[in-house]
Amino acid sequence: MDLRSQYHENIDIRNSQNECEIKLKNKDSANPVISSLKKELNDCQYSYGEIRYKLMSNGFTLRDTTTELTKCNSSLHEITNKLNCLQGDSSKCLTTTTSTTTTTTTPSFRIKERGSEEFDYYYD
Repeated sequence: MDLRSQYHENIDIRNSQNECEIKLKNKDSANPVISSLKKELNDCQYSYGEIRYKLMSNGFTLRDTTTELTKCNSSLHEITNKLNCLQGDSSKCLTTTTSTTTTTTTPSFRIKERGSEEFDYYYD
């Protein structure tokens, strides 16, 4: 995967994150399943921020960055699937493979778009 492809994949991930975030805001946050999904999404957004930082500072290798993007994409796919299932339409439930993730306490990021393809992060 070249840098241009990674950049476009980053944009796709950001768009998926925004879509998931909107769906989560429309759900009852008292629901423990929803709270768990919000944490998964925040973790993924934090990972995306780390990837972006590494790309900006040239402190990355293509293999490591590709692995991180793949894990983030997988998490977003699972979150989206769980949200679809929670909406009550079992036909939207996709078969997913389970993966082990390490959860750490991280700052919550919100993604703000400026211009057409530039992204900023700021703390809540």
